[in-house]
Amino acid sequence: MSKAAFIPVFAHRGASAYALENTFKAFEKALELGADGIELDIQFSKDGLPVVYHDPQLSRLVGTNKLVSDCTIEELLRFKLGKPWRRLFSSYKMPAFEAVLAWANTQQMPLNIELKSTILDNKSGLIHFLRGLALPKGSHFSSFHYELLEIVKKHRPEFETALIATKKNKMGSSS
Repeated sequence: MSKAAFIPVFAHRGASAYALENTFKAFEKALELGADGIELDIQFSKDGLPVVYHDPQLSRLVGTNKLVSDCTIEELLRFKLGKPWRRLFSSYKMPAFEAVLAWANTQQMPLNIELKSTILDNKSGLIHFLRGLALPKGSHFSSFHYELLEIVKKHRPEFETALIATKKNKMGSSS
């Protein structure tokens, strides 16, 4: 009898079916539900600090036509998040990566840190971010952008990386 392989389950943007994506409530719910890890997205604020947020623009969840990278960390952490009609009463806030990392290290919750495309414009910020970074065991970086993963490997070769690949599939008919 062969031993079954263990495939860890990472909650995409936290338990985003139960709480707003990329928020502490979604991360805590993922832990409660027994996820093996959490996938989250990071971008850098105008002042070069990492925040956990998916879109480059704030319009979908904040309702303003600004870019994450055009706002200071202080500004970003004040925004209420949510769908337009719920946002007024929302308690959801954008977390600073530093706070999420402290929580994840306390819980020993592995992270899949997706480096978003906006980081291509701030590679020096990524290098600075990697210095002294202590991640929970089983954590790794992922990105659609190979050159960001190369930076991770160059500056922190001990960190695991994963390229997110896309494939356009053209189904042809065969006779």
